[in-house]
Amino acid sequence: MRELIPFPMGGPEAPQEPGAKAELDATVMIESPGGRPGEETGWRPSLEVITGSSARRVLSLGGERVTIGRAGANDLVLADDRVSRTHAAIRFADEGYVIEDLDSSNGVRVDGRPVRTAVLRHGSRIALGASVLQFSNPVPEIPAADRVALLDSSDVLQALDATTKAAVAERLTARFVPRGAVILRQGTPMRGIVFLHRGRARVVEVNDEGGERTVAHVDSGESFGERGLVAGGAALQSLVAEVDSCVLELDKGAFDQLLAQTPDVNRSHVDTLRVKLQTAQVKAAGAGARRDDVDDIVTSADVEIIGEDKKILRAKDRIATLAQEGQPVLLVGPPGVGKRTLARHYHKVGPQPRLPYVELSVADAPQGAGAAIFGVESGQDAAGLQGQVGYLEMIGDGTLAITHAELLDAHQQALLAAYLKFGWFHRVFGQQSVKTKTRLIFLATGEEADVLAKLTPELREILSPRTVVVPPLTQRLKDIPLLAEHFLKRYAAKAGRRGVGLSPEATDRLVSYAWPGNVTELENVVERAAIVATAEAIIPADLIFVAPPEKELHKLNLLRHEKVRALLRNPRLFATFIWIDIAVVALVTLFTLWGGSRPAGHPLQAFENNPGMLITWLIWFPLLPITAFLVGRIWCGVCPIAGIGDLAARIKRYNLPVPKILKRLDFWLLIASFVAVDYIEELAGVADRPWATAVFLIAIVYLAVAFTVLYERKTFCRYLCPLGGLLGAYSTMSMAEV
Repeated sequence: MRELIPFPMGGPEAPQEPGAKAELDATVMIESPGGRPGEETGWRPSLEVITGSSARRVLSLGGERVTIGRAGANDLVLADDRVSRTHAAIRFADEGYVIEDLDSSNGVRVDGRPVRTAVLRHGSRIALGASVLQFSNPVPEIPAADRVALLDSSDVLQALDATTKAAVAERLTARFVPRGAVILRQGTPMRGIVFLHRGRARVVEVNDEGGERTVAHVDSGESFGERGLVAGGAALQSLVAEVDSCVLELDKGAFDQLLAQTPDVNRSHVDTLRVKLQTAQVKAAGAGARRDDVDDIVTSADVEIIGEDKKILRAKDRIATLAQEGQPVLLVGPPGVGKRTLARHYHKVGPQPRLPYVELSVADAPQGAGAAIFGVESGQDAAGLQGQVGYLEMIGDGTLAITHAELLDAHQQALLAAYLKFGWFHRVFGQQSVKTKTRLIFLATGEEADVLAKLTPELREILSPRTVVVPPLTQRLKDIPLLAEHFLKRYAAKAGRRGVGLSPEATDRLVSYAWPGNVTELENVVERAAIVATAEAIIPADLIFVAPPEKELHKLNLLRHEKVRALLRNPRLFATFIWIDIAVVALVTLFTLWGGSRPAGHPLQAFENNPGMLITWLIWFPLLPITAFLVGRIWCGVCPIAGIGDLAARIKRYNLPVPKILKRLDFWLLIASFVAVDYIEELAGVADRPWATAVFLIAIVYLAVAFTVLYERKTFCRYLCPLGGLLGAYSTMSMAEV
């Protein structure tokens, strides 16, 4: 692909004072893989002081929050007596740049309207006191040749003819995205495809607990979200700008409207999709980390049914018979029992396993499931729907698995029943019949009778004799060791480990567990064990059961709230608290040592006069169970004892495996350490004597440092910390968790 040239900005340049040029040049420099080092760019948004006095007339904006006010610490200082010391702030959000009033005396007005918060538009005028600022965010002007070149990064768009490409290129909309901003957020609707004209972005995956990991990068001239242009749906990953970037977006609605105006191009587009999906099915098993391409519509059907229980063997045989006959199937069972695996097996053992296999979740878009399945007639626009290709038409002779089928509404069920009877369907708002041979398999969660009761009579008549019930894991106990060994072999190989197996004690623990999450939970537990185990044999201490008990489902998971998660993921936050706690521990130790070494009768020898004693026993110790009750074990994240150990480990760390005796004793060792500490406190009068308190603190710190330096992964915290068991017990009653 040829190099993309820098793009100019429309509109006049912002005025600059002679003395400010060097500073302004520095603020608009961009270091990105897409640009040349040292290249000056004038495409960043900016604030210009129109009326009022300021040493800096133009402030270039990026991803950082900027403050405006009279005080010298602000990013933009206004010499205006009617402006508060810190008057307002401007930050970048998903919807663009937002200004917020920081409880100023005279308020903020945007385009003549008083506001507390407001989204800024290009040309917005901001009045602060007697000063007036103008916000500039012009649309970058991208040459037509560069726009067309970007389209070639998508296989689907690359296949278009030159005339159509030029028309599509005109529909691309450009915008500036600052470093650190989210271009596309996981879980939000994919409304089209994103092209990175300048800059660099990372593809981020967020798990259910809020943990993030970077799985890939997108560089200049590349695209992200091709699946959204074709099928829409929710984004499976986030795209975050690593540097100040310029992106161009092609809206799905605009693209579908163009296809509606050119029927020949539309037919060619559908043919391109079918060929691409057929190719994708062959390579689906080796799919990459990104999940935004059209190829990612297809799911690998290369699965193996593990188990010797009669119930699962009967289900497997029944699936194979129906697959060979080309009959539709309804799979019913509790969550996590492996319905998707059986559905993929249905495609694998069918007559055409090389054709596309696609899974569609009704739960992700219950109202839009009909449009996704049947498509929308070109040229129609009703209820916010644009013309689009449906999965039945796109897949051709492949297999469509509809998950959460119990959520289909009556109209969608009636259309599906008609398709299963007659072999044709109508697109949404369409009049012309479309014939296809796509096979359907329905996956529903719940009891068989309850699921069938939710179906319309027509669909129930078709699926009732073809229903396969998948048993829960507790009804196939003999399969648990087989499944565990299967998952362990897979994830141990993925972690680069060989010869890892399950100890008899671990196997007994797995078989005796209730498994509310069924096979899915078992897989997660074994995957974690394969990562954390330090010996060749997995023991019970390596098994971390992550599914919360039913009594804990009421808890508020703070990490599910985006703003709280972003705050807690800031490394400076916990580092600040840890340093504060370390300073407090040092101060407490100093006071208790000093007081304990004073002669009898000295004021610091008395409990009520020694600040170290008061902080330890009247503030810190009572505060531990209170915080555990309110927010779970958050104290463990800011513990000064562990913090001191980590500081020592920075100098030297041996990273030895955790001793097997510690892992085998596990919970009982925590209980023993807590009982021992409690006994020593009473016997030695630790809570009454400053010297005893000092020795007690120093001993715990010494143990933490020794075990952190010698062994891996917070060994002291997990196996020996006397407060760990106490906090764990109180956290079971907490209202929230992190």
